[in-house]
Amino acid sequence: MSNEKKFTNEQILQDVRLRQQNDSTAAHSVKPRLKFLVCQLNDEWYGIDATLIREISRIGSVTRVPNTPSYVLGVVNLRGNITAALDIREPLGLERRPLNTHTTARIVVCEIEGVQAGIVVEAVSEVADFNQSQIEPPLLSLGSERALYSSGVVQYQNQLLFLLNLALVLEKLKA
Repeated sequence: MSNEKKFTNEQILQDVRLRQQNDSTAAHSVKPRLKFLVCQLNDEWYGIDATLIREISRIGSVTRVPNTPSYVLGVVNLRGNITAALDIREPLGLERRPLNTHTTARIVVCEIEGVQAGIVVEAVSEVADFNQSQIEPPLLSLGSERALYSSGVVQYQNQLLFLLNLALVLEKLKA
């Protein structure tokens, strides 16, 4: 007979559970918090991945460019850089509203895969950060457009915050 220590099935299961718990605790503690710019489109709040944002600016005069798609509001001059001003409400299934540059409207300049674009929003609230565990998958019941272009939803100040998959939204606009 060997001198090896024998374990019961219950002891082995308990050890496995303890290791899983330690692994999930360790994984949870090293996961970075995800940062999103909270902005408003119509009466809803959306989150844009903060790593994509290059700048946020007031909208000055928008110069309309002939023969461009309806989602291109025009171009704006931001400190010498010409940037397209895009309205992303259409792919999200939101009603189009006229641009009012005298309110809290902002242009959020984002860079995705080396391409810069200015997303026009009614207002910008703050940069909020969330744990991955707080983010729920897109809810299909909220409308196919929002679910299709959302990377998830999160509870934010007693309302749902739709986390935009901006790459998909811009891809839809190009199509």
